[in-house]
Amino acid sequence: MSPHSDLEYIEKLYSQSTAPVAVADKKLNIIWTNNAAATLYPSLTMPDGFIFINSDTDKISAQLFDKKSLTITSDSFLFSGALISLTYIEQSALVLINFSPVSQEDYKTAVSNDKAISSFSNQFRSPLTIIFSALSSISRQLQKDGIQKNEAVFDSLRTVNRSCYNILKNCNNIVMFNKYKTASIQSDFQRVSVKNYFSELFKAVSIFTNALYIPLEINLEENVDIICDPDKIGLVFINLIANCCKFTRPSNKITICAKKSGERMVFTVSDLGCGMSEHVLTHAFDAFFSYDPKMQYCSSAGLGLTIAKLIITEHHGTIAIESKKNVGTKIIFSLPICGENEKNIPLKFSAPSSDYLSDKFSDLFIHMSETSNCPMA
Repeated sequence: MSPHSDLEYIEKLYSQSTAPVAVADKKLNIIWTNNAAATLYPSLTMPDGFIFINSDTDKISAQLFDKKSLTITSDSFLFSGALISLTYIEQSALVLINFSPVSQEDYKTAVSNDKAISSFSNQFRSPLTIIFSALSSISRQLQKDGIQKNEAVFDSLRTVNRSCYNILKNCNNIVMFNKYKTASIQSDFQRVSVKNYFSELFKAVSIFTNALYIPLEINLEENVDIICDPDKIGLVFINLIANCCKFTRPSNKITICAKKSGERMVFTVSDLGCGMSEHVLTHAFDAFFSYDPKMQYCSSAGLGLTIAKLIITEHHGTIAIESKKNVGTKIIFSLPICGENEKNIPLKFSAPSSDYLSDKFSDLFIHMSETSNCPMA
């Protein structure tokens, strides 16, 4: 049978099955799921959804192509309770993925993890609110008492404040990551004009980069409309720029470009920073993988690039990294431009750059907090 007819046969055989079934290519990129799989395991609707089953795809691929069939367990809580059988259809280079039956109780347990993670996050947010308020009060009182902001006591306050921002960032990332895994994420898709909308965000970001003596160069060549959740795409930009600032070195420079290519808008965010070794680059999008040249493998929760990829994938886009140690890093991602039937959707206009700076708990302040002074008052 041809690869095309093999896939057609599998779809016909399993499309109405109550057993979760998926098909992947030889690199374990998901190319089809039946309704049962999409309902029970929403992450399988994404091309790279297999990574949520088991993160060690290279090892699994090697074993599968050697043995032709393989049964594995998952290292993800979402797939706990299920055995996964992989069968390599050699003549068509397809992988048939069968899941063992999952009890209703197992499914309820998996879904309830979303509520558990949200509750966990709220348990951190409540005391953080009190701490932030206390820090603000202490800062104002010290200034009334004549203590200058360049004195040592303020250094301690800034350290505590920055640590609180870091906790808040990790809480936000863990909740968002979990919502993507359980397909409970909420998005607000709008039509935006790329140059007009995101230029205001970049003006606000430049306040932070200039304070670090890192020039931010913007080249938005074409004013093309896209359909997106602008807050989420804005978060992608902020996250990538924050990494450029965090993994910096002397003479660093950040460049953001946007250019139309066919039916897609291609964005690049590049720097002249520390760059990544080949080993680190291989794991850059892995969930909970964290690396810092100075702190080795303990720099953060390791979800920033993972979430960026999930957001771009949700928008039917692509994302890739080019990086070389001690040379720099370039992130390239693309998004579809507006189709003819979408041009009648009202345009979403950006808030002025000052609005991005008016909320001290905005994504901009939270994600830039590791390299910039965070507001206490």
